[in-house]
Order: sequence, then structure tokens, then C-alpha cells
Amino acid sequence: MDECVTISPCGNRGTCHNTNGSYTCECFVIWTGRNCTDDVDECEPEREPCTHHGVCNNIRGGYTCTCDPEWTGRTCDTDFDECSEGDAVVCGGHGRCINFVGGYQCMCNNGYTGRKCTNDIDECTANPCDHGGSCVNNPGGYTCDCRSTWTGFNCSQDVDECQNSVCLHDGTCTNTLGDYGCSCKTGWRGKNCSLDVNECEHNPCLHGSTCSNSDGDYSCSCSTGWTGKNCSQDIDECTMASVCFNNSTCTNNAGDYHCTCTSGWDGKNCSHDIDECVGNPCHYGGTCINSPGNYSCTCITGWDGTNCSNDINECLGNPCVHFEMCTNTQGDYNCTCLPGWRGKNCSLDIDECLTSPCSNSGTCSNTPGSFSCSCTADWTGTVCVTNIDDCERLNVTCSHHGTCQDHAHGYSCECDAGYSGRLCEVDVDECASNPCQHGGICVDYLDGFRCTCPKGWVGLLCENDVNECLFQTTCETWQSCVNTPGGYNCTGVKFTSTTSSPAIVGISFNCFLQTIVIWDFCHAIRLLIFCILVHCTYLFRKNADTVVLFQTCFPWSLMPR
Repeated sequence: MDECVTISPCGNRGTCHNTNGSYTCECFVIWTGRNCTDDVDECEPEREPCTHHGVCNNIRGGYTCTCDPEWTGRTCDTDFDECSEGDAVVCGGHGRCINFVGGYQCMCNNGYTGRKCTNDIDECTANPCDHGGSCVNNPGGYTCDCRSTWTGFNCSQDVDECQNSVCLHDGTCTNTLGDYGCSCKTGWRGKNCSLDVNECEHNPCLHGSTCSNSDGDYSCSCSTGWTGKNCSQDIDECTMASVCFNNSTCTNNAGDYHCTCTSGWDGKNCSHDIDECVGNPCHYGGTCINSPGNYSCTCITGWDGTNCSNDINECLGNPCVHFEMCTNTQGDYNCTCLPGWRGKNCSLDIDECLTSPCSNSGTCSNTPGSFSCSCTADWTGTVCVTNIDDCERLNVTCSHHGTCQDHAHGYSCECDAGYSGRLCEVDVDECASNPCQHGGICVDYLDGFRCTCPKGWVGLLCENDVNECLFQTTCETWQSCVNTPGGYNCTGVKFTSTTSSPAIVGISFNCFLQTIVIWDFCHAIRLLIFCILVHCTYLFRKNADTVVLFQTCFPWSLMPR
């Protein structure tokens, strides 16, 4: 049967080919399947028909491409000319459009920026206006509102104000950049020399004179003693009639004069008598008597001179007895007494015994200007403070087993280790306190002892139990050892080996504090023996059926070399 004729099985314009007993369909490129009914996905990665980043969208019997704005065509392979719409549309009328493959660019006019030249540049952000001018931004440009002294597009040109005669009262004008200056005549001030200078504000009239201001000038009313424009010239009063009395001397000063009065007179013109007694000129209690132009002093004992200020040196009359030094003072004197004396003139004996100067029960006896101490047996020295060394005085040896230590009242012996008693004559028996435990025998030594421990105990005081099960026992090889305080017990039933391996049949040892681990020689052949504090020797002998371990322990001092 020819299926291609009877049923036309190939869809979507597929071509049918009849075969012996069947048929095949030759599909159009966008269809697949036995009957060309399955859609081909053109958007699969290995096909990817869309170029230049276009997005592929599969549809039944085909595909479409969604292109980027810069590209067009069925597979986005054709460049789109964005400039074809014109500069006014693409670049906002403020630039020129330039197309290139896959895009375009707007070349903006001055004053504009942005991709499409639609953003106005604010030139005022760069402060283009000089010298304080105010910037006003405009579409595509700017203008400067200049200050009065500047002009030009950017306010960079100076205005010459002197051309307008700005300085008054014959002031001289000087143009400067952005300004001008007026040099005013004396008496005038201000920017344009239009203000009168009030000279009186600066106090031109000296020495307390009064100033009166006028237009462009001033005048001074001078104080007494001064003259001139600013009252700066002094008047010499000493050239006038005599002003200083009582033989005083006149001295001219700036704006005044001074009278140097003779002694006893004062006042501006030296016409007033000075009462010197008001100022107490007489020192140290002297009595003052005033007189015209003078005074006199009546001094107390110890002082002389016009003002009673001269001290009389009393030491010249040798007033001190039993002294080291006489010291003159203002209006008086002091005696530095020898030890044992006191009083104004060092004539009184001091009884030192009233202050109990003798220490350690010594007896004090007063003498003229001094004292003496009678000391007790253990003390010596001027005031009985030096201790007598009784160890040296009595020749104490402390039985040659100690050191003699002197004390304030007597001596004592510090004994060597192992001795006691007042003179260290007694040997200390450390065994008296029975320090050895578990029946140990104590042997006393000089400054020490030693314990001989019974079987089953060890240690400095025989306080440690020996675990006999860790080393030599009398238990048979088939028995178990149980340690007890000071001994051990053997338990168990005899065991006969049924193997052909040789067995351990004998152990002989006498090793102190040891550990023995024995394994069958034919299987593990392992032997570990540790001996502590003593040296051990071992002898091994292997027969046909037995292995015997012999061990003998020697103290180090008896060990054969």
C-alpha cells in the first residue's frame, strides 16, 4: 500500500516518500518528527539566529528577533541610522547627529550637554564672573551683573572713577583695580574727602588743654604752665618772681616747677615747718622733741645716735661667765653658755640629774657644770648605754656545739643542729619519738636518724607497703598472687599445659621494686623486667622442653665490674 497516496501522512508541506511496507517524510527546515508535525526551536543556543544582542523568540513554525534600538532586520544584522530623523529630533536642536555602526553620537553646541544635547550647562557653577560679579545662567549661555567698579563680559575690565572728579576739597584721586582712592587735604577725610576731620577726637591739645574743632582746623586752650599750637611748649616758672622759700632750690619741670626744700621744711613753696616727730624718727623706744626745722631724740639704754639707731655693743664689757661666746644683738646681747650652765650671763649651774640622763638604772651625781653616771654591771659609757659583751667577758664556748649570743642582760647559746641545752651540751635523740612505722628499727645519728624496715615495708619511715605480687613471690607459676599489708597470699589450681610449646617452669629473683611481664617464649618471646634502686643480673638457659630464668640482685657497692 502506498501511504503517501492513501493517507498523505506528512504535514506542514513535508514531502512523502513511499517505502516497502512504510513511508518517510522529508520535512521543511522548520519542522521535524515522523510526520513533520513537531516544531523546530530555532532559538536553541547552537542555532541562535539573532545577532548583536538581539533576543530570539521561538514561535510555531518559525522565530522572531527583538533587536536593540541600534539594530534592525529579521536577524538584527542591519544597522539602524538614528540620524535619519534629523538633528532637531535626535539631538534636541542643540547639536549635530553623527551615525556609526550600532549607534550614534550628538556633538552638542556650546552651553548644552547630554546624550541628546537636551541638558543646559549651568556655566555659573564655575564662577566665570570676576571681582564679585553676579552670574545669571541663560539657556545655552550666561551673563555677568558686574559691580560698579568693573565692566566687560566677565567683569574683568576696571572702571576709571577718577575721570568723574570724585575727590572733593582739592583731594587727589588715584585709580586702582576695581576702586579708587582720594588723598585728602589736612582737615578733611572720607571716601571722597567730603567729611571734616574732628581733630579733637585725637586729643591734639597736650597736657590737659581744651580742644575746639572748626571746619578743616582746631584750636587749643592751654593749661597753666603750657603754651603753643598744641600746648606743647613749657613755661619756665623759675624765671619769674621767687617762689621757693627758706633757702630752697627751684627746678623747672614740664608744665610746672619744683622746690627742693631744706631739712625741716616742706610744702609747694617750702614754707611749712615739718613736725618730724609725727613720723617717729626716734627708733627703739626713743623720745622725739620737735623744733622749727629740726628735732632731737632721747634714747633708751642700749641705743645712741641722732635717731637712736646705733646699737651699743655690750659684749665689749665681758658680761658673760662660763660662756663659749657673747653675741651682740640689736639693743641687747646673748651669752652662749658652756654645757652645764644657764642664765642671762651663764652664771647658774644646771642640775643635769633632773632629766635622768643615766640609762639602764645608772645612778646620776650632779657636779658644777656637769654630771657623772655610776653604771650597773652589764653597762658602761658616759650615760650607761654601751652593753658589756658577756660572751667575751665570761669566755662562753657553748660546748663547741653552738654560738654565743650577747644580750642586754646576759647571754644565750644558739645550738648547732642535733644539740640542745643551755650550753648546747645535750645530743638530741631523734629516735625518742619512735618515728619508724610497722615495727621498723630506728638508728640515731648526729642531726638525723635512719629506719631499718621489716620485710614487706619500705620508705623513709617504713610507711609504704611492698607489693610482692609485682616481683619475687613463693607462688607457683600456676597460682595467683594477692598483695596484703606487709605480705601476700597465693591462690589458684595447678594447670598443666596441653600444648607442645615449652613453658616457664622456674623463676628465681630477689629484685627490689620491679615489674615482671613474662609471655610464652615460643609465641611472643617477650620479657620486660625493671629493677629500681638496685642492679640486677639475669641468666637464661633453654633446654628441650623448658626455659628457666635465673636472676640475682646485687647492691651497687657489690656489683661485679
